Amino acid sequence: MERLEALAVELEEIATEYSDKRRDHFLDAKADAEFFLQSGFGRLLEGFQKEFGDSINR
Repeated sequence: MERLEALAVELEEIATEYSDKRRDHFLDAKADAEFFLQSGFGRLLEGFQKEFGDSINR
């Protein structure tokens, strides 16, 4: 877990050095690392919020 957290931080730092598509790729990789840091329930909840969040708030 600590390695993934460190990787996410490092990827974000590297991304600040670029303003082109490489930045987007580094930020995507960071998001992937953060996704795997979440628990299974956290992933399920996030997916549910993305899918149904707007319809629940009505």
